[in-house]
Amino acid sequence: MRRTLCLVLAALTGALVLSGCRSDPTVAAYVGSEQYTLRDVNEMLKGVEDTLDTLSEAQRGTISYATIRQLALRALVLGDLAERIAADRGIPVPAADRGAVLQGFAFPADSDAARVLLQTRFAEEITRTDAALRALAQAAPAVEPTEADQREAYTNLTAGGQPIAETFEAVRPYLTRQTIGQGIGLKQWLQESVDHYHVVVNPKYAPLEWNVSMWLSQTVETFVVVPLATR
Repeated sequence: MRRTLCLVLAALTGALVLSGCRSDPTVAAYVGSEQYTLRDVNEMLKGVEDTLDTLSEAQRGTISYATIRQLALRALVLGDLAERIAADRGIPVPAADRGAVLQGFAFPADSDAARVLLQTRFAEEITRTDAALRALAQAAPAVEPTEADQREAYTNLTAGGQPIAETFEAVRPYLTRQTIGQGIGLKQWLQESVDHYHVVVNPKYAPLEWNVSMWLSQTVETFVVVPLATR
């Protein structure tokens, strides 16, 4: 039985330098003929950075002034790609809860900071992206993982939030089509889309990646990485 993938905001790494005719320094990223400018990112963050100013370091959780801009651009690029895939494959995208934008922060969902944050364009774009990715995660095919896929999943495997002690050979029999195949299938869809639309990212926002998280059990988790730029 396919496992529902847990889609989370994750660490951001990876990049591609703008080059040739795609070297406009005012452009944050290209997705096909679509351009996302630095102004788009700034507009998206109106109200967000002001909200960060009101929070303590503990309340900011894993979110910082540096990562918030990458999160904003990642939402624009990843949301664009996910919606294109959904449209091309006839996958319906349901409405999503804006509460997804609060992942990574460490303040109550009913706080003043949360109420302000949820009214921003940042919240709107994160919500849109989250909805599209959840739809793709449910529809992605479970594929047979290669040894490279299994090794990547093994490298990122944790139990109870801690790295595992077992060897790859001991764990490999559990990294199967049934446990990680759907996550690999989603990664393949996204990689194909990144390459097809020749996604290019401004080095100012590099590196940019997204992690496809997968739960093998209630306490055992792993992920595989999708670079959000043409390889």
